[in-house]
Amino acid sequence: LALGDLELRARAFVWRDRSFDPNHLVAVVAGVELPTARSWATADDAARPVELQIGSGSFDPIAGLTYSYFGSQVSFHAVSTVLVPTRGFEGTRQGLSWRTSLAAQYQPFTYFGVRVGADARLDRPAVEPGGSPDPNSGGLVGFATFGAVSSVLEDLVVQASLSIPVVQHLEGEQGESLAFMAGVTYDL
Repeated sequence: LALGDLELRARAFVWRDRSFDPNHLVAVVAGVELPTARSWATADDAARPVELQIGSGSFDPIAGLTYSYFGSQVSFHAVSTVLVPTRGFEGTRQGLSWRTSLAAQYQPFTYFGVRVGADARLDRPAVEPGGSPDPNSGGLVGFATFGAVSSVLEDLVVQASLSIPVVQHLEGEQGESLAFMAGVTYDL
């Protein structure tokens, strides 16, 4: 088991419907994906293909917008971001990536909620070390997502979700399967 690249994000709220206890929030997002995963090699010390690496080996800026609605027990979140990859392992560069997520959350208790949503990713083809596009990269994938969120400590949120691919219009020989995600957020 190994960790992939680390993603750091910050958001700044640019609009709210009221100053105290808002129902509607709009924020800008800025971040970076950091190359924390190491390059994996085979038993004879040859570099594994880029597709088999657990990270990209590149610094990738992220920018986007979020909208959130908060009701008494129901909330809605929409996030849309663009990731701009730089050169990584073996001189490859992943394609420009637009990612969007829509989620509804039901919160029966102050410390626990369940989520349902849709996630989509649209990628341009990756660029191989020689500068030619990778024919087995790029395309559109959409997921149905189910998850849970918990906040047993103030300002600390733990979440987990399962995403099931329901739309796959990917280029070449590639495909997506189930994805499990877990995360921790601390509000400063």
